[in-house]
Amino acid sequence: MGEYFAKQIDDHIENPRDDLTSYLLNVEVGGNKLERQHVAGTMVLILVAGIDTTWSAIGSAIWHLVAQHPR
Repeated sequence: MGEYFAKQIDDHIENPRDDLTSYLLNVEVGGNKLERQHVAGTMVLILVAGIDTTWSAIGSAIWHLVAQHPR
């Protein structure tokens, strides 16, 4: 995954777009741009957060359906 994000960051540096990765590469904090590691870490965090909320929602939905409609 780290390799994939590194390639995405390289591609976005060479070919900026109107998306989150390009935005993160251009963010400045205290007049300094974010380091590549910070950008990659933020991308991983967003990916994991999206996965976690999705599987939690699916798990809760299944639990609710089974609890409410036992066979």
